[in-house]
Amino acid sequence: MTHATNVNYTVDRPMPAVYFWGMTAMFKLRDWLKPRGRLLDEIPLKAGDAVLDYGCGPGSYIPELAARVGQNGLVIAVDIHPLAIERVETIVRQQKLHNVQTCLSDGVHLPSLSDASINAVLLFDIFHMLGDPEGVLAEIHRVLRADRVLAVNNPHMDQNDLLTKVTRSGDFRLAKRGAHSFLLTPIFKGAVQ
Repeated sequence: MTHATNVNYTVDRPMPAVYFWGMTAMFKLRDWLKPRGRLLDEIPLKAGDAVLDYGCGPGSYIPELAARVGQNGLVIAVDIHPLAIERVETIVRQQKLHNVQTCLSDGVHLPSLSDASINAVLLFDIFHMLGDPEGVLAEIHRVLRADRVLAVNNPHMDQNDLLTKVTRSGDFRLAKRGAHSFLLTPIFKGAVQ
């Protein structure tokens, strides 16, 4: 993902295709060395949940998420890059995953998702690339159910800095620090905590 500056905000653009395919190759090696299930083990997922993988990239987490939420659950793979969406759709076809949907995003907005419709959001290895992190977090806050979780992981950032940036708006609070990720819950202003 690259960024273009507008007068009032930064607009994300997909990274060049050659970088996307290079990243995909590196992720295959990473996933072989460190299976993605270890990160997912920290997230309280159950059958029937609706899970959003924001910035899904080439779909490293999609098959495992689909298995964990089961046929009555839903996995929504969101990315700004058309090649990411194409790659996830290929995985869905090849593995016959009937509980996965894809969504090409503008880098912030999720207009096809209703308020409070998602049980868990993965924001893995993408925060450092967001042009409008506050906008993304506000949109995640909008779609996330009150009693559920935002899971954040980013090995490219100082972990204390990452946590500060994710909680700065006051929309999320740390619920648990896992071995691989932060689990945060949404805060609704005016609600009793």
